Amino acid sequence: MFSRAVLLSTILFAICACSRADPPRNPQIVLNRDTVDFGSSAGLGTYVGTSRSDSLDIKNGGIQDMVVNSISVSGDPAFTYTTSQPLPYTVPGLQHLFVTFYFAPTAARMYSGSATIVSTASNAPSMTVSLSGQGVAPP
Repeated sequence: MFSRAVLLSTILFAICACSRADPPRNPQIVLNRDTVDFGSSAGLGTYVGTSRSDSLDIKNGGIQDMVVNSISVSGDPAFTYTTSQPLPYTVPGLQHLFVTFYFAPTAARMYSGSATIVSTASNAPSMTVSLSGQGVAPP
């Protein structure tokens, strides 16, 4: 009876261990989303003369370090950003870097832009995130 219990627990352990894939060795950039929307898709918006912020999570899904060399915002100047660490920043394996995007509309209209993230990730050395927002006249 004891040998069956040992055999069964060994088989269950082997099945559980095999079902989880090891992370890749090379640095891999993983974003929690590809769009940062300041209310334009939901019909909401940001009052002109104010600002809103929203964060993006940049994860290194690999074991080796990944360097985020730069982030550049293009399009409308109503979009700006800050990072949780100065760039270039080395993101250790399986760790994160957070980027906060800000939207400050100057007129009641739609705004769009993009942010390009350049890194040493082997899966995508350059990734683009869409930025959008709706400026709304204050009441």
